[in-house]
Amino acid sequence: MPGPLNITIEGKQEADDEDSFNSIIHWNPIAQQWILSYRSCDGVDGLTRNADGTQTFLVCNTRLEPADKTQRLSDGSYFSEETQFVVAVVNKNVYNSEPVLLSPDILVMDEDQGTIQYTMRAYDEENDVIEYLMQPSFNVSNINGTIFLSKTGTLLYTPCRDCTGVEQIPIVLQEVQRDNAITPVFRLITLTINVAQKNDPPIVFMTQYGQNILHDDPTEPVLVYLEQMNAFNGEKWSSEFSATFGAYDIEKQDLFITVSEPTHGRIMISKGKTSVPNLETCPPYTHLTTEPCGNFSHYLPHEKDSFSWIYANLTYKQNMSSSGNDFVKIHITDSLNATSTVLTVQFVLMESPCQQGVCTPKRNYPCRSVHRAVDFDKNYICTCTPGYTGKYCTDEIDECQSSPCVPPYACYDVLNGYICHCPIYDPNCILRAWVMILIMLAVLFIVCCVLFGLFVYRRRFDKNQEPLHGKDYDTESNLSDHEIFLRNLRAREDIPYADQTNVDIESTLSGDDTVSRNFISSEDQQNFDTESKLSDYETFSRNLLATADKKDFDTDSKISDHERFLRYLQARKDIPYADQKDDNEACQATMVTSKNSDDI
Repeated sequence: MPGPLNITIEGKQEADDEDSFNSIIHWNPIAQQWILSYRSCDGVDGLTRNADGTQTFLVCNTRLEPADKTQRLSDGSYFSEETQFVVAVVNKNVYNSEPVLLSPDILVMDEDQGTIQYTMRAYDEENDVIEYLMQPSFNVSNINGTIFLSKTGTLLYTPCRDCTGVEQIPIVLQEVQRDNAITPVFRLITLTINVAQKNDPPIVFMTQYGQNILHDDPTEPVLVYLEQMNAFNGEKWSSEFSATFGAYDIEKQDLFITVSEPTHGRIMISKGKTSVPNLETCPPYTHLTTEPCGNFSHYLPHEKDSFSWIYANLTYKQNMSSSGNDFVKIHITDSLNATSTVLTVQFVLMESPCQQGVCTPKRNYPCRSVHRAVDFDKNYICTCTPGYTGKYCTDEIDECQSSPCVPPYACYDVLNGYICHCPIYDPNCILRAWVMILIMLAVLFIVCCVLFGLFVYRRRFDKNQEPLHGKDYDTESNLSDHEIFLRNLRAREDIPYADQTNVDIESTLSGDDTVSRNFISSEDQQNFDTESKLSDYETFSRNLLATADKKDFDTDSKISDHERFLRYLQARKDIPYADQKDDNEACQATMVTSKNSDDI
């Protein structure tokens, strides 16, 4: 089909002050887009505005490549294929759609449910990036809770405790435009959060002397340590446990107390009170208080008048000789059967078998422990006080078993000791006759032994202290009288017993064997039989007699050398051998005995 083609249409013409006008557009299958038809003639403006209000559009090549705008249609073939034309309203400005929220704008949560996390989703026709912002004029402090919103659309909301109702939060869906020539658009939405009311269970508490004794986790048992009550350890008994327990309810419903019975004791519970307690101050005598007070008010989420209350006083009394773990469980319900956390009080009844002693750990467990309530012998022992013994310190030590008292006194056992006192049958401690005689004999015997010992010691001391030419010898040694004599004799140079010039008088020699051998080695030994089997003592005697003045002695050949030696000693009174006055008779008797032996 030859061309170009002129097409005239009626309708709104393009004007400078108008945002839109009527125009012919055609579909270019090669470019895959709609094209304004009056722009198909190789850069020539093909729009003509007629006076009658119509418009004429010059249409040339409807399949022109977008990049081949310089292509010329010299062959005269303009419409060789089918072309689709449409009369459309053309907007002069670029179209930009507003974001649309896809996720729900109403949220529902329960009271005290915690924090809700909500992710918002929005759509933009041009696939532009969308940011989520709270309206700048919105005051977040006006809501009953805390809220956080990120630019990516994540919302976190935490309502206040026990708060209910509806919260409306204005949020802006802001488009982020990449093309600066295009004005970004936004959409304002309202997010509604509905916090549904829910019946809260009562909140339990327990105080003692005005102070809260519950743990941060109220389900954890409250441990109460009590000593086992035995007949023998009354001074160790623990005082009765007493505490105030109860609950409060935010819905102000009626409250009811339920308490379980223990197995190793009994409990007494006072009548429950429902009045609002005075939590600000405690009475002067806190051990007498039966109501919560003091720092207990720090744990309340709201004012005390906002709750309904119930509280009572609990007292526990343990049974005699009972040990182990005893439990008391308490819970409180409201009129809608909402039940509080179960409050557990664990009474630890610690075994106390030590009658006269104290507990001492065998392991790493202290004596104040739940292990002592289970098995004392496995983990502990008894350390007895002085005067007692036994596994459980039940046996008193009898100090009188060793009979420490001297008669006539009797021994009386006391704790960790004894007393010597007159017996009951003899209160004046009168000694009997045989006892007096026995005592006198014992004293006399002791005196005699002491005197005899002094006499012997004196005698030996005098002998050992005899002066030897100004030289002192060891008088403390155990030398015999004969050995002492030999030393004395050797020290006397005026005794003609041998040629002393050849006698070895070294100070290191001692004993009669050495002295005798020294005399044997003298020059005069040549006159004696050195091959004989005489003892050193006999040889010494012969040497001594050979050098003496023989006119004073009996030279009878029948007298032995030993007898002649004894006679010589008697003749020399200047030799300190012994008490010669007392020993003369002994010496003569010895000589006579020796002579008689020779005669025989």
